[in-house]
Amino acid sequence: MDEDNVIVVKSDTTEYLDIIGDIIEGEMGFPHSYYALESVKSGWARTVVAFLDDTPIGVGIYYNIDPEICVHYYIVVTKNYRGLGVGKILVSSIEELNKNSTIFLATTREDNHASRRLFRSLGYIEYTWDYLEEKVGFKTVREIMRATCGFDDDLVMVKASSDDSLSLLARYVWKRRKTVLKVWRDICWKPWIRLRMH
Repeated sequence: MDEDNVIVVKSDTTEYLDIIGDIIEGEMGFPHSYYALESVKSGWARTVVAFLDDTPIGVGIYYNIDPEICVHYYIVVTKNYRGLGVGKILVSSIEELNKNSTIFLATTREDNHASRRLFRSLGYIEYTWDYLEEKVGFKTVREIMRATCGFDDDLVMVKASSDDSLSLLARYVWKRRKTVLKVWRDICWKPWIRLRMH
């Protein structure tokens, strides 16, 4: 399969919810599917779905803190189509849909080598939370963690329009901390509380 065979469809955030839920649950488990779907239902997140012919083979969930900051929340490719460029197509499609954004963010675990490789291949720079804390301080790192819902991850991947991406990121996130807090509450905290209550 080559990239020309994959069609990426931007959903209306409701048309493909069942497909999105099935793919994420099948590849990552129920809690991830739950958080992804809740982020879309909250109105913050949007989706892209990659199809090969009529078969859905990958999904991307993303949201904006404001037009300048875009967060890749989930990039998931079905097992049989991994390593074929589908993840790159999803991330690139999200970037194209958000071409006015100045900063793109994603988080991942240190042992998720495929995700790290994917984002690095697209020009993202990876940072540990500890490194960021040394550079921009604890309070700013907390806001970045909230902005990305990245509390369970070890790394943040950053792609910015400036060579000084950390300073730009710190300024943007800090200036928008009220919006960051609202996004965090709606996408991360409230769904976490609801999940724990069941």
